[in-house]
Amino acid sequence: MHEKHEQLAMDAQTAVSILGNADLTDIELLPIQPNPLCADSVRDLARQWAFRGLRFIGTIGIVDGHTCTALAEPVDHLRLTTISVAFVGYCEALLIASVEQRQEGDDGAEWCERLYRSPDLRPEVSARNATGRVE
Repeated sequence: MHEKHEQLAMDAQTAVSILGNADLTDIELLPIQPNPLCADSVRDLARQWAFRGLRFIGTIGIVDGHTCTALAEPVDHLRLTTISVAFVGYCEALLIASVEQRQEGDDGAEWCERLYRSPDLRPEVSARNATGRVE
């Protein structure tokens, strides 16, 4: 049974395990790809799941730009929509974190200054600089 879940997790660029209560009013998404939880974190969370009545529902992920699911058992349309909305929220949070991380590591003004100071290595510019005219 877990084979389809494992295959999706390996193929996906982004994937989570879905845990939920019986009517899916309480859902927990556990990251598999790209940043899986460590075993200690899973053990800590597992203690909380027992009190919340969560069980394994399945895996949802994005494989080559397409959303794929591997569910432990069939779910109705309403519950699938609930899972999808939770996954979209998860993906949105990943995207926001990625954009913020890139912005922190790159100051646009500093990059422009470095670009302006760098030598222009285009052949036509090098020829102009050497002879004073374009050849």
